[in-house]
Amino acid sequence: AEICYEQLELGVSKAEVTALRDNLLRQCHGRPAPLFPKPTLQPTPPPAKEASAKKEEEIPSGKALDVKYDKASKGDQEAAQAALLAAMTVAPVVPAATVPEVAPEPEPVATEAAPAEPEETTPATKSRKKKWLGNGRIEGRAAHLPNASINGTYYVKEKTMLFHGRPCWEKPSANLEERRVIFFSNPLLQWKISDRFDDQADVYAFANARDLDDKSAPTGASLKWCVFDGKEHIFDPEVRFVELEDEEEPEKKRKKAAEPAKEEGTP
Repeated sequence: AEICYEQLELGVSKAEVTALRDNLLRQCHGRPAPLFPKPTLQPTPPPAKEASAKKEEEIPSGKALDVKYDKASKGDQEAAQAALLAAMTVAPVVPAATVPEVAPEPEPVATEAAPAEPEETTPATKSRKKKWLGNGRIEGRAAHLPNASINGTYYVKEKTMLFHGRPCWEKPSANLEERRVIFFSNPLLQWKISDRFDDQADVYAFANARDLDDKSAPTGASLKWCVFDGKEHIFDPEVRFVELEDEEEPEKKRKKAAEPAKEEGTP
């Protein structure tokens, strides 16, 4: 701005001062300035002695600088003020926005999978009764009560002998009237004691089946045996079916006893 004022004081025209201002602004922004000829300074002719003496008398001392400003035209002063404002409001150079560097993701490293630990196997809890296909005995019916003949040892039939897909037992006797059998009646869902394997045969005693999927022997306190007393079937809490695993059928015992004893040392 001071340079512009000095140029105006020296009598440089407004156009040349404006060009000088633009050149200075370009240099401030780091741009190359265009080449142009230096302004030619024209010396001003000295004022007449009479006029200068008259003006010095009219203008008090200390106002010489204002006289120089008055010599400049009003348009030159406006140009100088505009140049000053432009120099003071130079736009700052804004640096380019820096983009943050993104670190590359590390490549996954192949690792061997740890061997799976073997699962602990625990035996399944058995909620049903253990199957038992051995011999058994009906006991508990008092001898003085009707149908006490149900008491006795019952031998399990061969595996090929099934009734309604379940094992059955027989109490053998030479007298057919005393023969008793135990079997499962599928239509009525109950265990029966009768004189033959037939759903239509007379029933001397029965017990309702509680677990239809349990195909083991009819043992346990959960079975309630009802015995026929001549009029109706009445529950008898003393009657039960018990296991006899070591008991052998009498017919097989007789066959073994009839076999001749083998002599020692003979094939």
